[in-house]
Amino acid sequence: MAFKHLLDLSYWFAIFTPPFRKTAFIVAVMIFALCFITGIVLRIVPRRRQMPPPLVKILARASRPFFFFSILGALLLWFRQVGAAILSVRALLLLIFLIAAAWLGLILRGSLQRYRSELAALEQQRAYKAYLPKRK
Repeated sequence: MAFKHLLDLSYWFAIFTPPFRKTAFIVAVMIFALCFITGIVLRIVPRRRQMPPPLVKILARASRPFFFFSILGALLLWFRQVGAAILSVRALLLLIFLIAAAWLGLILRGSLQRYRSELAALEQQRAYKAYLPKRK
């Protein structure tokens, strides 16, 4: 493949795209499988390691774009291999990748702001409980 094809709009918006070759197909499947596994790890690991509750929520929220991208990407990969018209357009896969990346960025930015405030409230609650009388 020549890089000059990447600059042509006809390359990105071709209605009929050829299926991936064996190596490219395996790489694409591995990328989507890695995204799916990352989503699973972000859901399971925080609960097993006794992390603070705000961090568990943030990681669970961050796992959603990984699941979205892996499932939808695998579906589009299947359409590409089957040779479905319109649904195998390269620009559609690029658009979904950009949406998932932006979604992940927004989630992480909002979650970090929320994490700081929830962690400060948790620390304040722990400091308050330190001064309460202890039961005997």
